[in-house]
Amino acid sequence: MKVIPVGIWGGYPKAESATSSFLIEHDGFTVLFDCGSGVLSQVQRYKTLEEIDAVVVSHYHADHVADIGSLQYHHLIASYTGNRLPKLPIYAHDRDAEGFAGLSYKEVTEGRAVRPGEVYEIGPFSVTFAETVHPVYCLAARFEAGGKAAVFTADTEFFEGRGVSSISRPSRMTSRVCSSSVTPPNEWT
Repeated sequence: MKVIPVGIWGGYPKAESATSSFLIEHDGFTVLFDCGSGVLSQVQRYKTLEEIDAVVVSHYHADHVADIGSLQYHHLIASYTGNRLPKLPIYAHDRDAEGFAGLSYKEVTEGRAVRPGEVYEIGPFSVTFAETVHPVYCLAARFEAGGKAAVFTADTEFFEGRGVSSISRPSRMTSRVCSSSVTPPNEWT
């Protein structure tokens, strides 16, 4: 499993950067975790948009979903120009009915509902979700593949005994979203 930090900013990105987002790769399959402001331009430093096999969205604040519409439009234009791509699955909770409905667009993307505590097979990954502590409903995600695990907390504050802590151990890497001026490594393997 390889994890590439695409963006590190919360709320809004600085110039030539993106809000918090990650590419998670294993066996040639690529998942984009969160797709907020500036993410698509930064993803293309590592992958083409056609190489994204699935998207996971933690919640519907703009810094986590702002570029979803642009990704959908990319896939639509590709279909008009004869490069029809497979329907892109976008996994997210459905507790925000309007936000969830926006994940399905024409024949190019499809929203797929997830729930905490259940295991979902997304390509080669087994993915488990847990609730976070945030003003809106938000899910952290644990990705497992090839004997490795990585946890992405999305937006949360610390709390013991349930939620994020229930999926965090043992894992090789846990990413917590925070505003920071620290530059992350180019990738984790």
